[in-house]
Amino acid sequence: MADHKQIVRQWMLLRRLCRSRRGYTVDQLAEQFRVSVKTVRRDLELLRSVGFLLRCRRGAHGKQWWSIEPPPEANLLGFTLDEAIVLYLLRPYLEGLSGSFLGEAAREAFAKIETMLSTDTTANFLPRLSELLLTIPLRRPGKTDWQFMDDLWEALENQQVLLMEYQSLDASRPRRYRVHPYAVVVYHGAWYLVAYSEHHGEKRHFKLDRIHQACCTDEKFQRDPTFDIRRHLADSFGVIQPQGKPQKVVVRFSPRAARYVQETQWHSSQKNRPLEDGSLEVTFRLGETEQLKRWVLGFGQHAQVIHPRKLRQEIQQELEATLRQY
Repeated sequence: MADHKQIVRQWMLLRRLCRSRRGYTVDQLAEQFRVSVKTVRRDLELLRSVGFLLRCRRGAHGKQWWSIEPPPEANLLGFTLDEAIVLYLLRPYLEGLSGSFLGEAAREAFAKIETMLSTDTTANFLPRLSELLLTIPLRRPGKTDWQFMDDLWEALENQQVLLMEYQSLDASRPRRYRVHPYAVVVYHGAWYLVAYSEHHGEKRHFKLDRIHQACCTDEKFQRDPTFDIRRHLADSFGVIQPQGKPQKVVVRFSPRAARYVQETQWHSSQKNRPLEDGSLEVTFRLGETEQLKRWVLGFGQHAQVIHPRKLRQEIQQELEATLRQY
């Protein structure tokens, strides 16, 4: 997470420089990102070392103004440097076009974009940004989503309290919360904010689609230094927050479903045991089973919960209630 925090700050700094003709002083950047002047200088040096054409000019009263020199290809393509980087990072998502009637045009387009980026940039800076991109699903944002995401990343980066109006799935109207953002995760194409809620007195998961309004305050919070998002979600089958101690869960899949289940590591605790008849017994250790239950039900007659008994009963009741609909 510390490295992610650093690369997010460097990306935001790069965007500021790309969108300002005059540039910024080190003091201005330090104030905007709420970090030390030493940190800003270190970030600028890193950006320069990975191939970005940073320019420093001396202004009035001896102040140094930092800006970024766009490559000549930028004028031809009409992109700012940060826009070109984002498009270049999306290239893996369009690999499915290869071999289609659109494939050649896509390849040529990315080749042009690549001319704006130095070898050092593509080799040393973009891979770190790509790691963040893996956590971000592609969806069509609403008109205000980009501003909200900028505020959210700023709150994550600077450890600032986020004030938001959130309407949970069961609520009839939104409610205002003060939260301390810790991480953003994705599950099945949806964004979730993991944050400490002052109202609940614990870390909660908030689906971003259910946030009506949000703004980043100037108030800082002290982040739990022991927090790790992977450990936090280790006992969950998805993103529902575990409510109890981890327990053993055993599910048996028919021969027809066994190969499909074996092809994927569905959870870090997963252990597969092939049986002689071709079926598969899978064991998990989970602190919540709600999302596992939905997953098992999706296999229909080809999945059977063996343990625990309570989960077997819940699935049986669910199936009986479904049967009554027909």
